[in-house]
Amino acid sequence: PRLRPGGVYIVEDYANMHLAALQWLDKANSGSHQANYMMEHCVKGMLEADRQPLHQLAVEAMLASIAAPGLIPKVVVDRHWHMIYRGPKDIANARNFDLRAMANDHFSLAQSQPSGAMSAYLDGGGTPSGH
Repeated sequence: PRLRPGGVYIVEDYANMHLAALQWLDKANSGSHQANYMMEHCVKGMLEADRQPLHQLAVEAMLASIAAPGLIPKVVVDRHWHMIYRGPKDIANARNFDLRAMANDHFSLAQSQPSGAMSAYLDGGGTPSGH
């Protein structure tokens, strides 16, 4: 609601979580100090708050664009950023605007969950096994 009609909301570096996780998972089973440091200081810190990576916003915006094309006519996702375009439609109740409620996620596309390996580590299991 704070974005004017015709404006674009740009989120850059949203994939950092995925890139860090890929690097960590590739090295985790080796027991390397670098992998443990990366997990403790980067990946785990990024996920501790709510375990929902920023890519979820792009998925929610895409789903909302299907349900409300007059409000969100276009969502562009790239490897490093995503752009959410604001359409001309007015928002009836801007104070209670909720993108997730607009998303109509009938197929659980936005239900982003950490992988089994990531969950095991986040829940205190140490390095992942089987990766």
